[in-house]
Amino acid sequence: MDFEQTKKLAEEFKKVFSEQDMTIKLHGSEHVKAEGWAYAAWRLDITPRVTSMQRLTNDDTEGGTLDGYGWAARAEIVDRNDRVIGAAEAMCLRGERMWRTADEY
Repeated sequence: MDFEQTKKLAEEFKKVFSEQDMTIKLHGSEHVKAEGWAYAAWRLDITPRVTSMQRLTNDDTEGGTLDGYGWAARAEIVDRNDRVIGAAEAMCLRGERMWRTADEY
């Protein structure tokens, strides 16, 4: 995909996300909802998959350095041939201001 095709696709995403209420404003920034990511994956012929999720406690770190407990997860993006083309990892900890009192799902 060249630059012009990518730009055209990004403009399509922005239009669809806006028209279909697929974004949410959090702390002054616009973020894509799960429905928007699903649409983008469908258009790009890719599939996301969670490869690991782990509940964290102070016992999970050397010296018990976590502030409270939380979760860690890893996700991958695969193409139609099941080749990994991207991945990400993230943690959310109860010690973080935003998650200290949030509901746990």
